[in-house]
This record gives sequence, C-alpha cells and structure tokens, in this order.
Amino acid sequence: MGLIASFKQMLTAPAFGEAPRVCVSCGVTQVQGRPSMIAGPACWLCEGCARERGDMPGSAPVANTKCSFCGTTAVQLAEVHPVGEATICRPCLQLAIEVFNKKGP
Repeated sequence: MGLIASFKQMLTAPAFGEAPRVCVSCGVTQVQGRPSMIAGPACWLCEGCARERGDMPGSAPVANTKCSFCGTTAVQLAEVHPVGEATICRPCLQLAIEVFNKKGP
C-alpha cells in the first residue's frame, strides 16, 4: 500500500474499541471522524495543524532527528516541522495536505 493510500485510510473515524486519536500538536481528539487526521507509526496529526505547518517555513533538523511519519533521518532532511513531541518532514507534510485536499465529504 502506498503512502497516499495509507494516509487516506487514516482519514476515517477509529473503529469500535480502538484508542481515541489525539493530535500530537494541538491535543484535539477525533470525534465521529472530525477533524480529519493522518497517522505516523506512533502519532496523529489533525488537518488544521498540518495546514498551519504547511504555511510556515520549517527549520533545519538537528542531529538524531527523524520524521515521525516516514522515519527519514536528519541527514536526509533539509527541513522539518516540530509538531508537539513529534517531527514531520516537508515531503510528508505536503503529502498530508494533498490527501486532505483530495478527501471527499
């Protein structure tokens, strides 16, 4: 499954009994599929925070930094965005925004 398909799969509401989805940046909890969220291996990012970060310049990564969504390391990254205790790289952030733009009602 490609990264876009994985992100799109995460736009739906959690299944019955699944832990609530909480945005790592702002702390909002997803209720009945709102707000839309994308997932990293161990974190969630809401649509509002993704769009907000997309409009801001990122920073140069520090040593031992890696993207919380794709796992790319600092050596390979030109720009990262801190989101709470997680980090998202520019390519993942752009992909997340693209997925949010393409989601249906």
